[in-house]
Amino acid sequence: MIQYINILTRTGKSLLFRNYGSSDVDRDLLAGFLSAFSGFMKEISQSDIKSTATDEFKYYYTIIDEIIIVVCTDLVDDDAVVNSKITTIRAKFIEMYGELLASGDWTGNRAIFTNFEREIDDTILGSIKVSIIGIGGVGKSTLLRLICGKEVDLEYVPTINVDIASFNGEELDVPRSIV
Repeated sequence: MIQYINILTRTGKSLLFRNYGSSDVDRDLLAGFLSAFSGFMKEISQSDIKSTATDEFKYYYTIIDEIIIVVCTDLVDDDAVVNSKITTIRAKFIEMYGELLASGDWTGNRAIFTNFEREIDDTILGSIKVSIIGIGGVGKSTLLRLICGKEVDLEYVPTINVDIASFNGEELDVPRSIV
């Protein structure tokens, strides 16, 4: 299981931190260690995504210019799956913030990165899938329409088909996608 993800500058300033596990970590201490460690690893390693293991966790990290993305996982997690998620997060981060960071126009305001939390959650956790099952007339279609913020028919209209709808969570202020 992915315990947490930390996006930080090379100087150790944490830009965005998302905790998914039960591990309790001192973010500032970790950021300082990882920024120093990444400088060392960059000198001896040419691979894109690097990792190192401790007694309890495995740390994966990748460097984008002056930004470091660190993912902490359990030791048993599959490297290929974790690397795939890191690659996706890295690509989305570059797409959203690459020009801003490369231009030097970023003023140091970390609040602009909070919009990226949803992208991270969708990549790390995936979509929530909900099945609504029941006999006819109990309100399955109505419930689906209400969840997705659509208009509801006031009279009963029988439906005999399956409907799949995406829900982005904004209607209920939920930061996850539901399919």
